[in-house]
Amino acid sequence: MYNSLLIIWPILVSIVALIYQKKQNGDKPLTGGPISTPKSFWLAYTILTWFFLPLFMAFHHQTHEVLKTALVFHLISWWLRGPIELVMIYKYFNWTPKYGISHDLFHLIGLIFFITKLDIHPVNLDIHNFIIWLFLLVTIFATMAEILFACESS
Repeated sequence: MYNSLLIIWPILVSIVALIYQKKQNGDKPLTGGPISTPKSFWLAYTILTWFFLPLFMAFHHQTHEVLKTALVFHLISWWLRGPIELVMIYKYFNWTPKYGISHDLFHLIGLIFFITKLDIHPVNLDIHNFIIWLFLLVTIFATMAEILFACESS
């Protein structure tokens, strides 16, 4: 399963990014202006990888309880932020990078807390849980990158 996912997921993210960029830069864009290629890939990556991929991991029967708790924290955090951010951006027009940075810092603290609560060494995890542990580490580093990007654009 993981071999297929390692091949399919980047292709799926790339297809979604290219479709969104073409739509956004076309004659009838969604709200907002044109979007760069890196930004369209970042959006596709975060939406697919932070909102949907953890659902499969969190509710798999082999997932270690602490990792499951970290994934559920991650999912709740992002599924709350996502709709709130969309309403603030598209209805009230009052979203600022400071809100995103604040959420990202909260999210980082939560993920780091749960990862440090893991009662077994990552090397001793089975392949399923080791991949989830790696996913959480990548998410921590990607969230740090998002914070840096948001700080530069604010």
